[in-house]
Amino acid sequence: MANTLSFPKKGILRIYHNLSGIQQVVQLTIAGVAKTITLPAKSATASIPMNFGDATFEVEAGSSASVADYLNSTSGVKLKGWVNATDQVKCGVNSAVPIDLSSQLAYVQTKLAGESIFAYQCWEDDDSPGEFNDVYMIWTYAPTTAVSPSPSSTTASATASPSPSPSPSRAASPSPSTSPTPTPSPRVTMPDTSEGTPVTGVFEVTVGAISVGLILLVLGVFGLLAL
Repeated sequence: MANTLSFPKKGILRIYHNLSGIQQVVQLTIAGVAKTITLPAKSATASIPMNFGDATFEVEAGSSASVADYLNSTSGVKLKGWVNATDQVKCGVNSAVPIDLSSQLAYVQTKLAGESIFAYQCWEDDDSPGEFNDVYMIWTYAPTTAVSPSPSSTTASATASPSPSPSPSRAASPSPSTSPTPTPSPRVTMPDTSEGTPVTGVFEVTVGAISVGLILLVLGVFGLLAL
């Protein structure tokens, strides 16, 4: 029966187990310091035959620890210890018929995500001399996941393109001044008196001077009569 375990590399431990519905607290004493790993109380099923718990601390490569397992809490029932599984998958010694746990190991191997198993244990609770087939434990490491850098919290504000300034309204071209068309002066044409009365001429008068033209016309007529 063993109680000391060595760790092949630095990392966070992960422990798989097949105990169904009972919480376990695994206590590791490393260089005189006790640390615990809680294995939650979960049911083992056909699709999930092994549950697990992760450490909240790292172990160093090459370090070792004495290991104890308790039911429910460190004040609960303490298991006697473990022996290494036969061929990694068989638990049961002395008078016990070995139990083949190949399906449990196959399930764990699908969850390793690149990590390796370094211990296969068969634990004994309180039987004498002990059959070591009560709990099957597999020790590995929690997979390391690269953390993607968080996007910068400061996002550059896009500079809004200035709205194009509206083109100034074209000043309406002043309409060319249209000079009023001069009203043609009425032409007063004297009657042709070539037949017996000499032609004295044609008088052009503006509308504003029409009275002057009439006076001249009258004087011309008197002049003709005086001849």
